[in-house]
Amino acid sequence: LLARFPGRIPAGGLAGGVGSLMDLLPTFANLAGSPVPSSSTDGIDLWPLLSGEAQSISRDPLLFFDNWELQCVRWGPWKLHLARYNSFAWTQDPAGGRRNLLLPAPELYHVDEDPGENYDRAPQNQELIAWLKAQVERQMQTLPEQARSAWRETQQQRIQATPVGALPSKEP
Repeated sequence: LLARFPGRIPAGGLAGGVGSLMDLLPTFANLAGSPVPSSSTDGIDLWPLLSGEAQSISRDPLLFFDNWELQCVRWGPWKLHLARYNSFAWTQDPAGGRRNLLLPAPELYHVDEDPGENYDRAPQNQELIAWLKAQVERQMQTLPEQARSAWRETQQQRIQATPVGALPSKEP
């Protein structure tokens, strides 16, 4: 995000942190002096990062959805892939249709050091993976039924073993 607000955002500053479009409403509401009920938004106020008051900000892990399909979790520099479609968006649907499938094993990437997501760090970080998966389950309880239902369906699919980084495949 590039942000400019002369006199309020320091020029030439660089803030580290993970933000989302969901964070714009609470951030702009704060700047306008307007309250945002916590039950109406999933975002957080990023103003402490933008203004230079803080170098990081505490937040729950961010869940990445494609429509209602949960695929990844982002927390700080870590990105955990839990599920993936069985085909690319630009290809023809495979027999049986395009499905969101669990990966045979979650894949964990440190995106600050590996932005191309080439080196799976899951084997060395099982405790972090367990914690992130627990956060997914906790947050999933607060989401709309469509998201919860899609996640249950994803988890119920039987999959074949595939290599790290590959598209998952349903068992025949």
